[in-house]
Amino acid sequence: MIRISHLLSKIFCRKAALSMLEKSILDRVHDHLSMEIRLLWKKQIEAINKIQRVADGVEVDFYRIKNGQPTFDENLTFPNKSNELLVAEITISYPTLGTKTKACVWSVRGFLFSIEYEKSPKILESAFLNKNEDAIMVNCKLMADLEKDVR
Repeated sequence: MIRISHLLSKIFCRKAALSMLEKSILDRVHDHLSMEIRLLWKKQIEAINKIQRVADGVEVDFYRIKNGQPTFDENLTFPNKSNELLVAEITISYPTLGTKTKACVWSVRGFLFSIEYEKSPKILESAFLNKNEDAIMVNCKLMADLEKDVR
């Protein structure tokens, strides 16, 4: 039986929590960005208050919600406001288990929007939960310039 307080906290929670794997991926992209974009990247991540994981965790969507509606604070947008922009491709491998997958990080109209995995990240998530993150290799390749002024 779900406790009412637990249910209410899920509904009205102000801050959504990134998984350790998601945090690792976003941190790796952050490390490849210019100083100006890093600041916006960090502010956008801090503003995320809803995370939707769909299709067995293969897609993770990030939202900034206020009064039940998505918000789009112009002070946080990247100069590159392309409708859909592949920001980075991340290769995640766990050699001990012989597993490897690719994750794509997307921006939509100047906002960090999603991580899409080529296959379910559950094995990798459990490795992080079991404190085996040192055995996981995360490599990042930037695919777009977030500083380029595109509308």
